[in-house]
Amino acid sequence: MNKKTSLRRYGDTRWGSHYVTIIRLLAMFSSVLDVLEIIREDGMNSEYRKKTIILTDIMESFNFVSMLHCLRMILAVTNEFSQALQRKDQDIENATSLLKTSNERFKIMRENDWESLLE
Repeated sequence: MNKKTSLRRYGDTRWGSHYVTIIRLLAMFSSVLDVLEIIREDGMNSEYRKKTIILTDIMESFNFVSMLHCLRMILAVTNEFSQALQRKDQDIENATSLLKTSNERFKIMRENDWESLLE
């Protein structure tokens, strides 16, 4: 249960893992801010407290939140294609089909000014 609701360690370079991390961060956003607040108030040393103030400010900024949602939308479109490319038994026809599907989804997003992603 904890693995499904916990954040992953930084360092995994597969896009699919970034997508899962973003989804989990969005789901746990307020909890993460609560933990940062606890560390800020009860941190063991001033260095931890300073870092949590900076992290909280960044996470609560419009830029961070909007980029988080933007990345979720982009990676949602490419996630199936990305996973397919990692399979050992992947054939070129299926990969090409998934790439075309991703391109079509991006085209729809551009034409609709990203409104379709907010649904």
